[in-house]
Amino acid sequence: MRYHLPLFGLLIIPVLMMGQAGFINHYDFDGPNAGITNMLLDGDTLYVVGIKQANNPPYIQGYFLAQMDTLGHVVKTHTYYDSLQLNYGVAGFPSGFIQKKDKSGFLFAGGIFQTTNGVVLKTNHQGDLEWIKEYPDPDSQQDYYNYPLEVDGGYLIIGRKYNKSTSDLFVRKINTNGEEIWEKKYGVGNGRQDFFNSVYVVNDNE
Repeated sequence: MRYHLPLFGLLIIPVLMMGQAGFINHYDFDGPNAGITNMLLDGDTLYVVGIKQANNPPYIQGYFLAQMDTLGHVVKTHTYYDSLQLNYGVAGFPSGFIQKKDKSGFLFAGGIFQTTNGVVLKTNHQGDLEWIKEYPDPDSQQDYYNYPLEVDGGYLIIGRKYNKSTSDLFVRKINTNGEEIWEKKYGVGNGRQDFFNSVYVVNDNE
């Protein structure tokens, strides 16, 4: 597996509104090890996501979503673990994390260490889990789920599929319940390592 997982406490220095002092704090998010992988600011609320380790054996790794104020105080933290006690991971930094356009919830994209599968997790605005979906692909040695995007009728998941010394790009569309609608692969058979740089949604068709 090639997920990059820093399991240590991090210092964060968010950019705040002009006129308010910044802060530097250390956070463990109620776990022995934690790593921040992404964050977003919505008004006066900072949403921080990442990977944390459970406090008890077998010390599995799960996702967390922390809600903070702009003074750095943690208001609430939610943690999401795999029901089979496998370890969640992320494909890179910043990790795949978005807030829905109507601000009714959040979407995480990542993977599971002990399998080759990608995983997508959906919560409501309060951070309560709504669903987790795992997407196996027998033709891929490892799926890297990098970028979730909200589109008409659901979400696009963009990433790479790794096989031996090559990797191909893919786009998967899922509906609002996480069920797959279609998947398209790009670069299959060209013998190269293919990578995304940036992805933009122009409209509902592009």
